[in-house]
Amino acid sequence: MKNFRKNIIPVLLFAALMGFILRFSAMAKQYAYLGLSIWFEQMIPSLLPFMIISSMLIKLNLDELLIKPFSGIFKFLYQISDAGVYVLVMGFLCGFPMGAKAAVMEYEEGKISKDEAQFLLSFSNNIGPAYFLSFVYGNIYTGIPLSHGLFFLYVLPLLYGFILRRTVYKRLHVAPEASCRKKGPSAAKPFLSVMDESINQGLMQISMLGGYMIVCNLLVIIPKTLFYENPYLCAFFHNLLEISGGLLSIKSLNLPAARAFALTHLSLVFTGISCHLQTFHIMGSTDLSRQKYMLHKLILCSIIGILLTVYCMFA
Repeated sequence: MKNFRKNIIPVLLFAALMGFILRFSAMAKQYAYLGLSIWFEQMIPSLLPFMIISSMLIKLNLDELLIKPFSGIFKFLYQISDAGVYVLVMGFLCGFPMGAKAAVMEYEEGKISKDEAQFLLSFSNNIGPAYFLSFVYGNIYTGIPLSHGLFFLYVLPLLYGFILRRTVYKRLHVAPEASCRKKGPSAAKPFLSVMDESINQGLMQISMLGGYMIVCNLLVIIPKTLFYENPYLCAFFHNLLEISGGLLSIKSLNLPAARAFALTHLSLVFTGISCHLQTFHIMGSTDLSRQKYMLHKLILCSIIGILLTVYCMFA
C-alpha cells in the first residue's frame, strides 16, 4: 500500500496517457514517430560515436592526453583535476548527455571525487554546439547574431560554474588521482575488450535515450488535446517535456525574432524533462545527488530567464 501511494501520480499519469493514446491514436502515432525520428536522425549520429570513444578513452586512461590543450586555463579557473577538465570539455564540446556520462564514468573509475563530480554536474551538462548549430540556429529562430546565442548557451553556464567554485564549492578539495581511485587491482584490459564493452554500453544508453524521447513525446498528447486552442500553452508543455519537438513548436508560433530567441534559449538551458530523465539514467546507481543536479539546473535556468527577459526589453 505504501508503494502504491508513493507511485500514485506516475500511475495516474500513465493511465491517463493510455486513455489518450487509445482515444487519439493518430496523434499518438504522429508524436511517437516524431520522437523516434529525432532520436534516429539527430541523437544517434551526433551522440553514439562520442559515447563509445569517450568510454574507451577513460577505460584506456587516454582521457588526460585529450585535454592537455585545455588543462592549464580550466584548472586555473575552476581548480579541478585533469580528469575534471576532461568532464568539463566533454560537457561543453560534445554536449548533453556527455557531460553527465563523462562525470559518472570518471567518478566510477576513481579519477575524480564525489564532490568534484557533483560540482561538474551542476553546470557542464548542456546542449552541445553540434545540435545547436545544425538544428537550432538559423532554423528555430533567425535574425539574431550567433554570438548572442553562444553567450547565453555557454558563457553564462561557465560563469555560473566559476561563481559556484568560489561560493558553494569553495571548500572542494581536489585530491590527487591516486587517492581518488578505488581500492583493488586495476589490470589493464585488452584494447578489443575495452572496445566491445564501450560499444555495448553506448548502444544500451542510446537506446534508453530514445525510449525516454518517445515516452515524453507521447505525453505531449495530453496538453495538446486539453489546450489545443492555445498554441502558447501547447508549446510550453512540449518544451517542458521534450526539447526537440518543443523547439519545433516554438518555430510554428512565428514570433518576433527576439521573443523566439528568448523562448528557444530558455528551453535550451532547461533541456526538458526527457533530458533530465536520461541524465538520471546515466547517473544510475551512483550516490551522486539528483536533487542537487536539478537544483542547480533550475537556478541557472532562472538566472538566464531573467537575463533573456532583459534582452527582449532592449532588443
